[in-house]
Amino acid sequence: MLLQYKQTLILKKIIILCIIPTLILTSYSTGKASAIADTISKIENNLSVEIVYDKIVKDTWSLVNYETCNDSVETINYLTVLSREYAKYPKGYFQLVGIKTIILGKKLRINNQYRAAVPDPYSNFLFLSIDGQDGDFPTEYLIHVMHHELNHCTEYAIWKDMSYKRNDWAKCNRLFFRYKSGGEYAYHHQSIDWYSVTHPKKGFLNLYSTTAQEEDRSELVALIMSDEGRKYIFEYYSKDKILRKKIKMIVGELNAFSNTSNNYWESNLGALIKKQ
Repeated sequence: MLLQYKQTLILKKIIILCIIPTLILTSYSTGKASAIADTISKIENNLSVEIVYDKIVKDTWSLVNYETCNDSVETINYLTVLSREYAKYPKGYFQLVGIKTIILGKKLRINNQYRAAVPDPYSNFLFLSIDGQDGDFPTEYLIHVMHHELNHCTEYAIWKDMSYKRNDWAKCNRLFFRYKSGGEYAYHHQSIDWYSVTHPKKGFLNLYSTTAQEEDRSELVALIMSDEGRKYIFEYYSKDKILRKKIKMIVGELNAFSNTSNNYWESNLGALIKKQ
C-alpha cells in the first residue's frame, strides 16, 4: 500500500513537471501575442491604417508571395521601428497617400524575385518585409526601405504614376546624363554596389539613384527621413549644386502635398536650405 502511494506521488510530480513548462510557454506566447496586438493597435490609431502580419493578402497583380510573421520578437522589434519612423509624417499623411493597409511578411517576393518591399497603391497596399530582402538586414536598411517605398506611393498619389517622368527634374541633371531603364535594372546587375552612399556623380548620392527618376527621388526622401542617412545630405549639400536643387524640389513638393510647413523635413533641413 505504501509503495503504491509513493508511486502515485511520483507520478503526480512527473505530471506536474510536464505541465509547468507547457503553462509557462503558453503564458509567454500569449504575452507576446498581446504585445504585438497592443503595438499594432497604437500604430493603426496613429496612422489610420490597418496592419496585417499573420495572413496572406492578395496583391493587384497576383505576383506577390511571402511568409507570415511567425517570430514574435522580430515582429515586435520591426513594429517598434515602423511606429517611430512613420510617426515622422504629418497627421493624416497616409490617408493623403491612399495607403489603407500595411502588410508585413518575411521572404517577400514579386514574380519570385526577393524584395524588401512592394508598393501596391492600386489596391491601397504597402507590402514590407521585416527581414529585408530575404535575410538578416540591419535596422538602418529597413528604415531606408520604409521611407523609400512610401515615397513611391506618395508619387502615385500625386501623379497617378509611380514612374512619372518630370521635365523639371530631368533639367536638374547634367546635359547628357541619362537614367537607366528603371529600378529593375539593379536587380539584374547585382554585382554592382548600388546602395552605398559614395556620391558617384553630381546630383546623386548612390548608384541606385541613377536607375530612374522615381528611384532618384525616393532615395533622397529615404535619406532625408532617416536619422542616420540624413548625415549624407549635410555632407554633400553645400558641395553639389544639382543635389541642392533636387532637395529643395522634394521638400517643396512634400510641403505642398501634405499642406504643411511645420513638419519633420522642414525641422531638420529648413535651416540648411535657407542658407543656400
